[in-house]
Amino acid sequence: MRALKFQCVTCYDVLTRPVVRAAHVHADASSWAEGLRPAVQAEWLCDCYRLRVHDDAHYGAGYLHGPSHPAATPTSVLQDFFVFCKLAVANRLVPRDWQWGVFLQHASEALPYA
Repeated sequence: MRALKFQCVTCYDVLTRPVVRAAHVHADASSWAEGLRPAVQAEWLCDCYRLRVHDDAHYGAGYLHGPSHPAATPTSVLQDFFVFCKLAVANRLVPRDWQWGVFLQHASEALPYA
């Protein structure tokens, strides 16, 4: 699969649509990122997505999505990844000073190998 591109109106629309935040989320859910460089934070959160895809495929009754779906395209992987990102933001897992540029650059290199 070729590298993913994150500059499109559709991707922006997916990221900016409102999401309802889960009521049970701890107020300090982004504390995992404290003390980590932005590049390490980006790698960590991308790995969380990749592990989620893997776990859903193997332990989620064969739920295939993102790069594990047999008919995956760069666009479908991108859309699935952005759903993950929106949920992470909505549930306050992403720190306020999150560096999206660093994160999306890492994701564009890592996700094709998920």
